Amino acid sequence: YQAWQETCDELRRWDETAARFYEHEKRRHAPLAEIEAERVRREGEKERLLRRQAMINESEREAEQLRSELKTARQSLAQLEAQLAQRVNLEAEMQQLRQQQADARAENPLLRMQMLELKERIDRLQTIEEAACPLCGKPLSPEGRQGLIDELSGRGRQMGDRYRHNQTVLQEAGQRLAELEAEIAHLRSTEAEVRRQTRKIDRLSDGLTQIERERSLWEKEDLPRLQELNAALEGESFAEDARRSLASIDAELKAIGYDVAVHDALRRAEIAGRQAEKELVDLEKAQAALLPLERQIVDLQKVAAVTKDEMSELQRELALLQKELVAGSDEQSIVLTFQQMEQERLAA
Repeated sequence: YQAWQETCDELRRWDETAARFYEHEKRRHAPLAEIEAERVRREGEKERLLRRQAMINESEREAEQLRSELKTARQSLAQLEAQLAQRVNLEAEMQQLRQQQADARAENPLLRMQMLELKERIDRLQTIEEAACPLCGKPLSPEGRQGLIDELSGRGRQMGDRYRHNQTVLQEAGQRLAELEAEIAHLRSTEAEVRRQTRKIDRLSDGLTQIERERSLWEKEDLPRLQELNAALEGESFAEDARRSLASIDAELKAIGYDVAVHDALRRAEIAGRQAEKELVDLEKAQAALLPLERQIVDLQKVAAVTKDEMSELQRELALLQKELVAGSDEQSIVLTFQQMEQERLAA
């Protein structure tokens, strides 16, 4: 507090000196106002850039989420495209099965006709006693006829085997074609999902590209400007013309015995020291409130001293009574004696 009082006295002396140089002081107002206006403008620009920096940082967290979603979408698309790649193989297999069906359907009627013709020939050979050779026309011996029957029967069995094979092909091909058609139908829904995933990837990519473009613009233009503003505000390196004008005026004031820097420093010290005055006032209030408490404590101490003396007197009287009891006094005498002592104590 004493230091603050000394600062106030010193400040008053400098205020008196400054009053003598009022005209010079008025000249300081214009450059000071220009400097302050430039400071406000730069701080406003800095605040705008800081808000943009916060938005860029927030968008970077959004970009991480987009990258994660984009990775998942691309993996899903790759799986779907792998499924669609099977469609070519499935369609080729379907084409092959349909050809097999067509071949079997076309061949079986011919085989059936040929087998019927063989059967008729075999039946005629078995019923005709004198058969002729189909090649030379000469009569066949029983052994030759049987050999021809066996040959025709073998050809018939081959045709029957081929016929049954074709029937199996038709049945199995039909079942497999039904399975392939179901798989291809499912792939149609996969195509729709591929389109959806493609649109999602495009949307995520566009969002990520926009964020990266904004980030690049920030790092290229806005961040250097923010650093420039911070350096200028911290180093007070702006409004150079106004500062040179102010420095010239301050030099004139100092030459005639007035130091603006010292005066300004005293103003700041006086403002900073006002807390000491407040603390002193609070201390005086506390001391004023303490006096009644101190008087009350003294009174209580006095009451306690009186009470202590009374207790000592009662203890002394009790000791006398005990002695009389030991000496053989009767109870009535002790009671009377005690009552008399109590009356004397109350009277006192």
